[in-house]
Amino acid sequence: MIHFQNIHKSYRVDGREVVALHPLDLRIETGEVFGIIGRSGAGKSTLLRLINGLERPSGGSVLIDGIDMAALDGAALREKRRGIGMIFQHFNLLASKTVAQNVAFPLRLAGDADRAAVERRVAGLLERVGLGGHANHYPAQLSGGQKQRVGIARALACEPSILLCDEATSALDPETTASVLRLIGEIHREFGLTVVLITHEMDVIRRICDRVAVLDAGRPVEVGKVADVFLHPQHATTRRFVQEYEHEDVLNDAGESVAAAKRIRVTLRGDSVHAPLLARIARGTQVDFGLIGGRVDKIKDTAYAQLTLALSGGDVDAALRGLREGGAVVEEIG
Repeated sequence: MIHFQNIHKSYRVDGREVVALHPLDLRIETGEVFGIIGRSGAGKSTLLRLINGLERPSGGSVLIDGIDMAALDGAALREKRRGIGMIFQHFNLLASKTVAQNVAFPLRLAGDADRAAVERRVAGLLERVGLGGHANHYPAQLSGGQKQRVGIARALACEPSILLCDEATSALDPETTASVLRLIGEIHREFGLTVVLITHEMDVIRRICDRVAVLDAGRPVEVGKVADVFLHPQHATTRRFVQEYEHEDVLNDAGESVAAAKRIRVTLRGDSVHAPLLARIARGTQVDFGLIGGRVDKIKDTAYAQLTLALSGGDVDAALRGLREGGAVVEEIG
């Protein structure tokens, strides 16, 4: 659906050129949730805003369904933007208008004059985001999570096919973040939207995205399925994001008791996560498995386990073969 072709962007600042995005090529497929992660200044917001024409590229093309957004202007650009909804980091609600008026605002701008149809559309969207009883409230009367739900309803008002999320949860607490991400996931499935989400948090990517691009200094350094990138990061920038999510370096904290043992990282996905693989191999090979660290969680809807283990005693080579034959990805780390 979205194809960046040799796209790049620079700004003129104090008489000098500052590069925000180096030339890149990237495809976002129809119906997927695509995440873009990077530090502040990595270029992720610029990349997102090229999609709906809020930013114009310095060169290259942004194709949406084969149409170059950079070539559109005036009425043609407004019409194309109608199919692209956007959720903002700080909500961007109009303080002087009610919740219902905020949601209706894009419809009014688009020239929808049928007042009854607009009211029905707004009422239905507010019910869908869980704010059916808040139509006549003002933004100042809402919590942060409620404000973002209004923002989601407003983004859906013109029935877009693309939903852009600009750090949509970074201003929210963890519990509210989880509920907003669940809502975005539900809306993605119900309406068949293509969702493009930018964030600086790997946990947000893990919870909702199908694929991810990791940006560093205006360049995509790693692109792939979230499970592959999250569980087996290849670039140093990606590894730092994953380590921050884990909040610890388990190898450095392992202690001297496992220094002489064979250390491995074992990754399991799907149904194999709950199979008694380690116990079966331990019995058959007489190998002792020492747990150094790990996590059992989900990447979107797929369960995974990634454990750092110390193997000692018995037939270690047979244990490694058994793990691989049992469907585990095994990385030897010491």
